[in-house]
Amino acid sequence: MNKYVIISASTRSKSESLRLSGILEALIRSEDPEAVTNILNLAVVRHMDWNEQFWGEEIPCPEWKRSSAMLHSASAFIFVVPEWHGMVPPALTNLLILAERHELAHKPALIVSISSGNGGAYVVSQLKANGSKNNRLCFIPDHVIIRNIKNKAFNGDDDSSGDFARLKYATNVLKAYIPALQLVRESGVLDYETWPYGM
Repeated sequence: MNKYVIISASTRSKSESLRLSGILEALIRSEDPEAVTNILNLAVVRHMDWNEQFWGEEIPCPEWKRSSAMLHSASAFIFVVPEWHGMVPPALTNLLILAERHELAHKPALIVSISSGNGGAYVVSQLKANGSKNNRLCFIPDHVIIRNIKNKAFNGDDDSSGDFARLKYATNVLKAYIPALQLVRESGVLDYETWPYGM
C-alpha cells in the first residue's frame, strides 16, 4: 500500500496551496485507490525553528515529533509550494532542515509550484538545488508549475484542463518511483553512520 504525504507549504489560512492539496489528494485516490494520503498543512502545523536542541535525545517540539512520524511512514511526497518573492516559504525551508535521513531519505517527491501570476519557476530551482542535501530526499525529474492559480477551478473547465492533465501525469510518474526507491532503501548499501550528511 502506497502512503503519500502532501505538504501544503503556505502558512496562510485558506491558501491556494491547501486548496490544490485537496485536489491532489482526490486525484491520488482516484489513480491509486488503495493508497493512504495525508495532508501536512503548514498553516496549522507550526514547527519550532531548528536549533541545537534538536540534536539532543529529547526533541523539544511535539509538533515535529508527530510530523516526523508521518513523514517517516510515507512512501512518497508531493510538495505544493507557493512562490513568495521568488522563494520557498520559510516554514518549508525549516521542515527540510528539521528532516534528516529518518524521514525523507531515498523517497520520491514531486514539486508542484504555484503562483498567483506568471512565476513559479524559482521555487523549483531552489528546491532541486539545495532542498535535499542532508535529508536525501529524491525529487523526481518531472515537476508541475501552475500559474495564475486563482483562475483555475480544476473542475473540467478549459482554463485548468491542461494543468490537471499534467498533475495526473506527474502523480503517476511519482507512483512509479515508489517501488524503485524502496529497492534502494532495502539494498543494504546505505551507510548513514559513516556518511551522516550529504556529500
